[in-house]
Formats: sequence, C-alpha cells, structure tokens
Amino acid sequence: MSFCTSYQNEIENDRRNSYYKSLKTTMTEQQQLSFDALLRARNRYIDEHSYEVYQGGTIRGIRTMGSQEILESLFHSELKHFEKKRWPALSAKQITGASGLLSGELKRKVEQLKKKSKEDIDEGGVTAENLSKVEECWERFLDAWTTFANLRYPSQASAIRAQITLDRYHLVRTIN
Repeated sequence: MSFCTSYQNEIENDRRNSYYKSLKTTMTEQQQLSFDALLRARNRYIDEHSYEVYQGGTIRGIRTMGSQEILESLFHSELKHFEKKRWPALSAKQITGASGLLSGELKRKVEQLKKKSKEDIDEGGVTAENLSKVEECWERFLDAWTTFANLRYPSQASAIRAQITLDRYHLVRTIN
C-alpha cells in the first residue's frame, strides 16, 4: 500500500512540476527567483508536516503521505486559482484577523498537546514541541508566499497571505 501511494504521489508531483516549470516562463527574473524560494519553503514545510501527523498504528506512513498530498494539492490548486485571477473571497475583517485567529488556535492546541499523557505520546501522538517546530517552518513558507505574492499579484498580496494563514488555521484545528 505504501509503495502504491508513494508512486501515485510521484506521478502527481511530476504533473505539478511540469506546470510550475511552464508557469515560470511567464515570470520576470525576480518573480522566478522568488517562486523558486517559495517552492523550496513549501517542500521544507511539507516534509516537516510529518511531525504534526499522528504516527501510531501500522498505516502511519500512508496517513503521513496522504496528509502531505493534501498540502501539495492545496498549494497547487491555490496557485492555479491565483494565476487565473481568482482571488480569495475574504472580507477586510477576515484579512486583518487571520493571523490573530491562527495565533489563538495555536495557543489552544499547544496547551491541549501539553496535557497529553506519556502513553499517548509514546503511541505516536503529536507533541507541543513538534507542533512548534513545524510552525516555525510554516512561518518561513508564509513569508516566501508573501514575498512571491507581492511580486506576482501585488494588489492581492494581503488577501493571499490571509488565505494561506487561514489554510494553516484549519489544519491546526485537525491536529490531535
């Protein structure tokens, strides 16, 4: 099962990478450099994401690959929407409140994870330390997204930043 899932993910990643390569031909040199930095930050974030996925049971590898695939697909889907000028449908209040919303959820989640028993952690549970580690990586990803958005979609950069932040908020809410 793990092999098949991994192979399917490789095929999908090849398709996405072809799209990214063709997209770069429409970018200025500065945008290309920023996009490359964004892709590197995305890869690091998705790799680190495994630390905030429950690692218990015999299907932990498949669970992790599936969760990482969700993040890959979300990135790809949003990028395609932005390229088609389909911007996030967010109010000014949502744009300004996204960071605070995520910050509050992270605090609640860290407190929840700190209360986990040693048994839960030993069985593969997510720890507060791992969540914080991934959050630092995600912040670098968000910064790379913001830099790229300012170059490629300057009038929508704040809405894009808020959307990426809200994506993270929704993900953090699912962590056990």
